[in-house]
Amino acid sequence: MLPFVGIALACCLCGCMENTVVIELNKDGSGTIVTRTFLSENMLETMARARDGAPPLGEPRVPLNREACEQRAAKMGQGVRLLNVEPVARPSDGARGVKVVYEFDDITAVELPVEPEQPEGTRLDPLRGRTRADPIAFRYTPGDVGHLLVIQPFAASAGAEEASKHREATPSAEETNALRKAARGMRFRMVVKVKGHIVSTNASSVHTRKGDAAPSYITIFDLNFEELLSNEAATKQMSTISRTENVSKAMTRFRELPGIMLEPEQWVEVAFR
Repeated sequence: MLPFVGIALACCLCGCMENTVVIELNKDGSGTIVTRTFLSENMLETMARARDGAPPLGEPRVPLNREACEQRAAKMGQGVRLLNVEPVARPSDGARGVKVVYEFDDITAVELPVEPEQPEGTRLDPLRGRTRADPIAFRYTPGDVGHLLVIQPFAASAGAEEASKHREATPSAEETNALRKAARGMRFRMVVKVKGHIVSTNASSVHTRKGDAAPSYITIFDLNFEELLSNEAATKQMSTISRTENVSKAMTRFRELPGIMLEPEQWVEVAFR
């Protein structure tokens, strides 16, 4: 249905637990990108085995690969720099993970990858000149009221007439149970915050920090796979969505499933002061 959903499910099956990306924008166009990734103990042990060639002695350590993060920063656009990589624990249950902080001087130079590579047969959208494999991009006009534009290639308006090419077979009971087991604690989110408060936006998911009087951040997507796959009716519905030929229609139906929040606008506008 959605390229990045497939990637998320692949991470889910590998044992990854939760990933959150927060982009915070200052009035001058600079800002930070903070990612937090929490891993299951099974995944940590698997990674340790692959790295060391043997089971870990004691508790497996959280991987802190600065070189990989620096390479990731280079792919995020010109001027994106790695600031810090540190281990973190999730307050709710103590799950271990990694917090990575990047900084940028100009958000218009930032591009956040959605897919590792462009799939065969992807065509350009004649109206926008972008494909569903493009990274998430940004446009920004500073001022007393800053105007941010988030361009997401996987919205309903992108490639609306493209036909999906997924299998038509309904997942077996074994496959469904395996997904449910692997999806425990699985959640993927992307949030855009502004330093100030939002005065207008076409985003569908707008939030106010506790204690503030006005909203200051929006959610681009929030995919809670544990909630989705724990719902038997929704799981069955997913198999029918995968046979939907029109991508726009499939995405609309997918957005209605429990645990799924996907911003429908391809061009998300945020004005803030």
